[in-house]
Amino acid sequence: MPGIRASWLIFIAVILVVAGVKPLRDQARVQWTMMSQLRSPAPSGFPPDPAESSLTAHLIEPYRQRAVRFVEQHHPDDPEMLMAAGMLADDTSLLKRAAESGADPVAWSAYGEAVLRDAPSYSRLGNWAVDPNDAEAVAEAEREIAESGHPTKLSPDEAEPILAALRRWQQADADNALPVAIEVRYLYGLHRDEQCLSQWERAARLPAVHSHPTERAHAVQRLLIRMGMPEPEAITASWWAVTLPSFARLRDCARIALYEGLLAQM
Repeated sequence: MPGIRASWLIFIAVILVVAGVKPLRDQARVQWTMMSQLRSPAPSGFPPDPAESSLTAHLIEPYRQRAVRFVEQHHPDDPEMLMAAGMLADDTSLLKRAAESGADPVAWSAYGEAVLRDAPSYSRLGNWAVDPNDAEAVAEAEREIAESGHPTKLSPDEAEPILAALRRWQQADADNALPVAIEVRYLYGLHRDEQCLSQWERAARLPAVHSHPTERAHAVQRLLIRMGMPEPEAITASWWAVTLPSFARLRDCARIALYEGLLAQM
């Protein structure tokens, strides 16, 4: 019994300390919210979808709605805050403005990712994950592409704004292979196949591949705190604003390189 009583005393002491210290109290509230989500079954018996969770709805949505207005009012000349607001509000024009305010590679990566997220798609054998040595698979892929209704070519009007954003990102982040490699996808969509090879080789010689997700999340975190969100919640919520479509596009580039390499070998 004395052992049980001592345990209860420790438990009560911990509760009092957490209740009395604001950062600990804020962190406890975040943890309780997340545990509540896990305990609440989603419709149809599926696990909760993080994108639709109460954490997103109750923590982020009010801040998203006023992020642009807040930054325009309090930090109109701060590129980092403009970038963070653009990420929170999914505002590509604001991200472009933040990027063009300087040569910060983080801001250019945020704008580049937003452009890639909204970019049009196309389908060619090269990005369809097919082996050109397999005639039957090639014929099947051609049928699937025709039936899908996907365009097999991008127009210059569609591709050039994307290429322009990628090239500005390259200029700001000269050692980063990511925007260089992703350019292959859009050159291939324009059927500029010879340029694709030289661009892929150029990317292979660069020393780094990154999209600065941590720096972007920290910027959003700082904005949320300035807007009044407790720091523990801001740390968790900031990552919801970070998107990385570039890595899906990089997978397409790898498929193109493999297909064209096999074709050249044949």
